[in-house]
Amino acid sequence: MDALIGKLTNLGYEFFGILLPGGLAIIMWSLLWTAADDVVPWMTGDAVPELTLSEAMDAIGQAIGWSAFLSILLMIAVAYFVGHLLTWVARGGKRLDNVRTRDLLTWTLLLRPPKKQPSYPSELKEDWEWAGERLLGRKPELTWSLFYPAAKSYLLQKRIPSLVTTYQNKYTLHRSLAVAAALTAWGALLVALGASLSHVLAQVNGAQAAEPHWFATVAIAAGSLFAVWGFSSSYLYNWTLWGQYLITETYVALRVEKTHGEH
Repeated sequence: MDALIGKLTNLGYEFFGILLPGGLAIIMWSLLWTAADDVVPWMTGDAVPELTLSEAMDAIGQAIGWSAFLSILLMIAVAYFVGHLLTWVARGGKRLDNVRTRDLLTWTLLLRPPKKQPSYPSELKEDWEWAGERLLGRKPELTWSLFYPAAKSYLLQKRIPSLVTTYQNKYTLHRSLAVAAALTAWGALLVALGASLSHVLAQVNGAQAAEPHWFATVAIAAGSLFAVWGFSSSYLYNWTLWGQYLITETYVALRVEKTHGEH
């Protein structure tokens, strides 16, 4: 039973932490691609064609008509790969003692969504140290990297109903989406710069200027910046709750176990 619960927990992380953000990121970037119109082939020397929503839907329909199973499998594989890349990038977040709103925007746009140091509220430090000593003994110096796997394994073995995995999946999802939104915002800026440069060159040599769908591009840029702020804030909130619940649940369970052992 413990092995089954552990596998289900891992599957939840793989879906919410990897696959889902990867799929949503692909949708974000596809919308930006369509908004860029002929700016993309202009910037890439026609190596990458322009994309329209109708063309994208037709391509998906043709692929599913050819082989629905292989098409869905390929889409899942691509989303899974993108999700892993987002997680890999997002894990290098900036650790700060105090995270302000401008820190959320600045560091996330630099692809380093900030997180609080330490990984739990300071009011729980004594509880964390007591629980860590009960789990690991006095010999090793207590660190979060030692405490987290020991506490999670303890809660799993005791089959204690826990919200730790829920908050872990939430912060992983929102952290990856914050990075995906930041990349989308930079992409929208690149499209705008490319379009502006094409207009300058068109005035010089008389060539046709590349023109994106400006309303869609600006809307995507504004929406991406809002998503950066929203998802990075939510990531920070769930990150804190994850550490808080891990310590609290472990501490309470160990206290109950100690009390029962004394009686």
